[in-house]
Amino acid sequence: MEQKVIYYKLYNTSATAIEKELNDYGAEGWKISMVTPTVYRGGGAFYTCEHGYHIHLYLLVLNKTAGKYSYRCSFLKQKNSHYPSYIEEINEEIIKRNGQGFELIHLMPCSSIDPQMNSKGTKFCIGIFMKEISDLQI
Repeated sequence: MEQKVIYYKLYNTSATAIEKELNDYGAEGWKISMVTPTVYRGGGAFYTCEHGYHIHLYLLVLNKTAGKYSYRCSFLKQKNSHYPSYIEEINEEIIKRNGQGFELIHLMPCSSIDPQMNSKGTKFCIGIFMKEISDLQI
């Protein structure tokens, strides 16, 4: 078995950049097996108050396989505080990607919590969709 860990800082990358890099790995047979968020206390997140707990650095565990994989990443922004409409938007993206043969394998929320005041919570997620591809589809 061969594995590796890569990471993404959601506050300074895009869904498009993540998708491109994951597709490079997928073409070499790397498959995402686990996605782990990290939490840290700090200040100055791009959309929150001075100090808080931030969740926007993710570790991805990749397993080397005999197959090849294609990934799609979607930026899913929470436009307002109406959570049911946000879930509807996520489900619409899932339906779209499922129609293309991709399965949602992980949502990576970008979140911040300030223990001293109302927090901004989760402002967006990046959805990772994956499908195994044959040599004919490359």
